[in-house]
Amino acid sequence: MKEKSSVSKLVKIFGKYQGCHFRADKAKELMAAAKNSFYSGKAYRSRGISISMQIEEISSLSSKIEEIENEIKSILNPDDPNDSLSSFEILNSIKGVGIGTIAAFMGTVGDISRFSNSDKLISYIGFYPKIFESGKYKKKNPEIQKAGPRELRYMLYLSSVAAIKHNIFLKKYYHDLVSAGMPAKKALIKVAVKIVRMMYSMLKYKTYYDPSRLFMQYQLASLAT
Repeated sequence: MKEKSSVSKLVKIFGKYQGCHFRADKAKELMAAAKNSFYSGKAYRSRGISISMQIEEISSLSSKIEEIENEIKSILNPDDPNDSLSSFEILNSIKGVGIGTIAAFMGTVGDISRFSNSDKLISYIGFYPKIFESGKYKKKNPEIQKAGPRELRYMLYLSSVAAIKHNIFLKKYYHDLVSAGMPAKKALIKVAVKIVRMMYSMLKYKTYYDPSRLFMQYQLASLAT
């Protein structure tokens, strides 16, 4: 009787709010969730203290991460009156590409003018596939080279994962590749390669991120096919 009374009370309370369709089955689910929460049982106080300590630790770590990111920004983007548009400002305009990736790229690649084109930069990073051919045999899905700066490749791969969530153009590019039959992991590598090409072009011409220009070639190629 007590449980039925509690269910009816919950339904009655939520029924006071306009547009709320809270029924008995939902009330029972809510009560079950409450019973299984960390605030139920004999040791709920100690569990509560443990959770509070973990939240404080996360908050402290988040604060330290913010401090480190600000320090990275100050190193990558020094106050130089002679530099109207810094490399960091240019690369930081790409949606979905974080400070860590930019730092790894700038620290590893340096002056992009030492690469005559983006293909040579991509080859240096190690994103070109190995070609396996023997007579009539040709590997269908060749692996990428295991040469070049591994840490930068790793950061660019992580950046591609973030970019397909936060950058609508790279998200579309990724889903077009997957829809065409490319495995998800290889499609992410293609996104990473696309990011490198974007970075190269933006730094070469000293321009901010402009998807209408950077994706024009890809869009024309899609229309041609």
